[in-house]
Amino acid sequence: MTSSLALKQSVYTVLNESVDDINKYPEEERVQHIDKWVRGYLKMETVLQAGYADFGRIMTSIEDESLWKDMTDPSTGENFKSMNDYVRSLKDARSKVFEAMRLYRAAISKGIDPLSLEGVSRGNLKVIQLLPDDVAKDEKVLEDARNQEPAEFGKSIREAN
Repeated sequence: MTSSLALKQSVYTVLNESVDDINKYPEEERVQHIDKWVRGYLKMETVLQAGYADFGRIMTSIEDESLWKDMTDPSTGENFKSMNDYVRSLKDARSKVFEAMRLYRAAISKGIDPLSLEGVSRGNLKVIQLLPDDVAKDEKVLEDARNQEPAEFGKSIREAN
């Protein structure tokens, strides 16, 4: 079975840009690259599961910074009028978008450094949100979350407690 880390690396290879790479663009270009990244990411279902925290981070940034205002709706050629309009344009991804944002926000509300969540899968994010804050922030736990499949990660958490 392919590890979350390998899947994360493959999505970045396919899309040629990581979240941090995108942030290096000038503001006027950055939002279009973010939109391209999100749309490409959603096309890769298997990879989406592996890098759910990355997806949650970028979608949260789009909402928090109102970046959707500067993104162009491919069907109309006009800028989006709301975050909901933007999410609707992502075709059948509404639940994934809002779940990824919810899980990402739950993790960072525990005091976890957002960069420590890079490459964490959907299943492991779900486990992290259930952990006490001090356990969730533990560097060994976060390393395991990045590098283990959900079943293995859940088992390692149960064995540690």
